[in-house]
Amino acid sequence: MNQISKDLNDLWKSFYRFVINFRIIKTTNLLTKIQCVMKLLKSVLIMAIAIVNFNLMAQEATVPDLLRNELKAADNHVYVIERELPGAGNLSADELEAISQTSCGVLHKMGEENIKWLHSYVTGDKIYCVYRAKNEDLVREHASKGGFPANSVAEVKTVIDPSTANLD
Repeated sequence: MNQISKDLNDLWKSFYRFVINFRIIKTTNLLTKIQCVMKLLKSVLIMAIAIVNFNLMAQEATVPDLLRNELKAADNHVYVIERELPGAGNLSADELEAISQTSCGVLHKMGEENIKWLHSYVTGDKIYCVYRAKNEDLVREHASKGGFPANSVAEVKTVIDPSTANLD
């Protein structure tokens, strides 16, 4: 039994004990009993949300994990696009937002089933973009339609990271 199952089981036992105790509460005031139940339900909900959130945090995928999943998809290729853009590292948030909006507009017209922007890395004078696309031509077409440079387009064959070393 994993930790989440144990936590949920403990939560259920606490709830069950409360219900048993609720039956034997000496007060006949129904409003008091309802208030007690509402407090318990609120606590149960908060605990359940916390348990789920902790589980999700423990299962957070890393960028390499996500890219590995993209590479496994049939008829998809992952590309790294090098865009030479002098002063890229000095672009303001508004300028980056405008560039992103232009890119997303072009991608929407081209169809997400054909090409999708995964993320980008902005350096001093270059932007490295990671895309999933059916082929390299679509990547270059996106650059042309968006008015972006695509100085180099390279298909990703595999992804490695420290976990590749298997240093367990």
